[in-house]
Amino acid sequence: MDTTQNLLLSEMPVGTFDPTPTAIKSGRGFLYDAKLSGNGTGACGSCHVDGDMDLMAWDLGDPGGSMQTVIDNGLTLQMHPMKGPMTTRSLRGLNGTAPYHWRGDRADFTAFNSSFSSLLGGNQLSTSDMAAYQNFVNTIVFQPNPFQNLDRSLPTSLNGATRLTGKMTSLMWPLLATTRATAVTPLNPAPEVT
Repeated sequence: MDTTQNLLLSEMPVGTFDPTPTAIKSGRGFLYDAKLSGNGTGACGSCHVDGDMDLMAWDLGDPGGSMQTVIDNGLTLQMHPMKGPMTTRSLRGLNGTAPYHWRGDRADFTAFNSSFSSLLGGNQLSTSDMAAYQNFVNTIVFQPNPFQNLDRSLPTSLNGATRLTGKMTSLMWPLLATTRATAVTPLNPAPEVT
């Protein structure tokens, strides 16, 4: 629009501009698309509602399965295929927190690709589709801490407090609480404020 000459210079159809980041556009469908399931009625988002959890317990154990070897921090663990009922985990904040699942038996996010066939009855995703799904899931984060900077880093000082004073306070708190509790007793009443 040229307001000086009152002319329309060009038009842009509604919905042409979408500011959604590419990682979200490319991977969001894998969470919500029920066509990826065997019968077209379920999706990852059925239980991971909005990338979070449905607070229901599911028994995803496999009676015909075999023991699974998991190596975590140098420890070799044998995981039984019968897991018992466990509540749905949130997808929020997964980036950089592997191993995943209740028992840490998924080495990385791509290990969940088998869920498309074992839980949803569909076909597993291609490597590139699973990478797009992982990139999308990595954008799902917890709500920001009101004391964090916009880039989610912590400030060096908060109302005069520092990380060091916070650490010292948390380390000294049991001692301070004990001192306060024993300092004021019926035999040693608190001084009156006048």
